[in-house]
Amino acid sequence: MRSHQTLSRATIRNFALAVGMPALALLGCGEGLTNPDDDVQQVAGDVGALGATPDAASTIAFQTFTDDVGKQASTKTRTLIRNARGYQSLFGHAPPAAVDFSREWVMFYAAGTEPTGGYQASFLALLRNGQSLIAITQLVPPGKACIVDQLVTTPYALIKFPAQPGTSPQFYKSDSISDCNGDPCSYTDCGPGMRCEAGKCVVSCGGLAGVACPGQGKCGDDPNDTCDPAAGGADCPGICACVQNVLCTADSTFDSSPAVCACVPVTTDPCPPDKCPSPAPASPTMICADGSTAGPTCAPDATGVCGWTITKCPSP
Repeated sequence: MRSHQTLSRATIRNFALAVGMPALALLGCGEGLTNPDDDVQQVAGDVGALGATPDAASTIAFQTFTDDVGKQASTKTRTLIRNARGYQSLFGHAPPAAVDFSREWVMFYAAGTEPTGGYQASFLALLRNGQSLIAITQLVPPGKACIVDQLVTTPYALIKFPAQPGTSPQFYKSDSISDCNGDPCSYTDCGPGMRCEAGKCVVSCGGLAGVACPGQGKCGDDPNDTCDPAAGGADCPGICACVQNVLCTADSTFDSSPAVCACVPVTTDPCPPDKCPSPAPASPTMICADGSTAGPTCAPDATGVCGWTITKCPSP
């Protein structure tokens, strides 16, 4: 198998260059991709995070597949492959029969050489925004609680998707850390006055401070702690439960979440999840410190068309 340096310049004129000019401000390095029709376009090294999904971006469905990538996985790269000639030049063999370059393109993400097992490389999302083909990759290294093989690994991911003529790639990342201890609360971020139990945020109440529940909520004993009000625990902390006991006006509805437990104005979601194309981006969903949710969200673009976007938690 040939290395990057021995690939034909006629075949890969733009090999190992950074992403297109629109991304330079975010990535902070690299040269522009000079020819959007190159067989292969590649970014070597690290990339930045996508600050916000462009409003007009549309989601492109993709499929993962596996193949022999040889030594190409040992160096951190992100690569767009437009045709079978480029695939042959990069990997040293023809593409698998399942890839039809007459109507499909391929992307390859190599996370580089890692010191142990347990690293997972993947594509989270693929978007088109005008002439920009936006790919978001993810590397999930093992956490401290993970038991992994003590050997060098080269994680990578391959995807195929409908060809997108007239576009140039922009690569971003959204990395996270795997927590192998099975405790969902280890990656659930609850807001002030809340705590996590079994992966869910509950509202705290009672205790020495006699904290009241929001809205119409009632404070009850927490069955998961060791403090028992019936056994002398007069100042036991509790959790809020919400049971509707008020009538809401026609322009409001009752929010039964323990953090609200009150009538709130009616809002119509213009883009429920079933209005966005399947599958949704494989990005994790998390609860932010202010109680909001971040992750894949079905939202309208500037023209009112529903599409997937990846939201982030607000800054503290």
